[in-house]
Amino acid sequence: VVRMTGPVTARALLIGERFGAKALPSRDLRWWLVRLGFGADAPAAQVRFVEAMHRATSSLTLAELIPSLASFDLSSKLGSIEVPVLVVVGSHDKLTAPRLARRVADALGEAQLVELPRCGHMPMLERRHEFSRLVDEFTAKIS
Repeated sequence: VVRMTGPVTARALLIGERFGAKALPSRDLRWWLVRLGFGADAPAAQVRFVEAMHRATSSLTLAELIPSLASFDLSSKLGSIEVPVLVVVGSHDKLTAPRLARRVADALGEAQLVELPRCGHMPMLERRHEFSRLVDEFTAKIS
């Protein structure tokens, strides 16, 4: 999906930059687009925080970033990673689906996969305490 929509989104951002803010989505629409990155239980304050970060980033920067993200693929290099890896994914992640996280974990030599129920693409925000505990436990285990 990102590969297909990335170039279109980038062009829309550049048009918005050229013709002014009225060409960009309304504040409510931007909030809902950001909201897609979260799971069902995310507090509105977290969504507003990420929305504010997006608004603070220039349209030109986003227009260059989105196609880069859409084409970024290191899957052929995963087998060469020789250190333990913790892969954390939300069960409701619409940006990096759990099936893709499983593929990454399977391609890695030593990987622990954790899928957080009802969590989206932002486990470090949505489940910050659980996420921190997972990272602490993982690093203690491999230290």
